[in-house]
Amino acid sequence: MLCGGLNAKVGGLSEVGLLMAHPALQLARRCECRGVNAAGRLLIDYAGAAECVLGTGRVLGDVGQATFVGSPGTDSC
Repeated sequence: MLCGGLNAKVGGLSEVGLLMAHPALQLARRCECRGVNAAGRLLIDYAGAAECVLGTGRVLGDVGQATFVGSPGTDSC
């Protein structure tokens, strides 16, 4: 399944599951936005329980940059 971030701010949190033992997933996700919110915590909990892996900050070309750019003065991280 591939989906968007669901307005979840996961910051540097990491999902934990059996898949995370794979050598390709041993490095921490790259993340420029360190903010975490309730939706982010729930997403991390779900991903760990469902053996899902977050691709954000792990795929080629993704340096963990903000995926939303709002109007000036809004928090995108």
